[in-house]
Amino acid sequence: ARLAKRGFTSRTDILETSQGFAATQGRGASAERFERALLIDSHLPEVCFKYHAACYLTHSAITATRNLRREHAFAPSDIDSVTLHVPPGHFDVCNIQAPQTGLEAKFSLRFTTAMALAGRDTSAIDAYTDELTREPDLVALRDRVEVVARDDGKRDTRVEIRVGNELLTTEIDVGVPARDLDAQWMSLSAKFHALVDPVFGAQTAARLEHLCRHLDEQADLTEFFTLLRGNS
Repeated sequence: ARLAKRGFTSRTDILETSQGFAATQGRGASAERFERALLIDSHLPEVCFKYHAACYLTHSAITATRNLRREHAFAPSDIDSVTLHVPPGHFDVCNIQAPQTGLEAKFSLRFTTAMALAGRDTSAIDAYTDELTREPDLVALRDRVEVVARDDGKRDTRVEIRVGNELLTTEIDVGVPARDLDAQWMSLSAKFHALVDPVFGAQTAARLEHLCRHLDEQADLTEFFTLLRGNS
């Protein structure tokens, strides 16, 4: 839009032309497929969200681990071992064994799982610091986590946590769109507040969350944009 305002022009068939956007950014694009897409409902029920400020391929392990921790209420000190069964492709992306920096921690299945086991915040960007990777309790948990490749072709991540004589296990694929929208909203809300509360304050963030959830009921968006500008 800024370029157009300054007089830049482009061709009108930039999307569908030979070597255009559709041809270079995807496979099988065609005018016929585009026309068919226009007939489909315009809402986006298949959207997947990032609830954690780490590599998306670590999210299934984080979520599964949190689910087990919530359901069985064990303490980190109770854990003997953890095994993550992941698709082989994860190994080339997010299997840094002993991260030394906050950035490396985001791409470590072992470390992000340790954070989940310890109940640490995984949604805030600022949570991933270099110092975090050297905290003794997290390092000890990290070293109890083993990552192995699935050989059955499934995309789910299976988490197995050994607590004494009991083996706790569950599996999940966060790449499958959520169907429980209330649960999805709770996860989005947690990440929203982790990011927004430090900037706007908890009270303003809570009001922004309410307005977002009931956006279609608002007569106008004056209050919404006033809050975003920080003029409340």
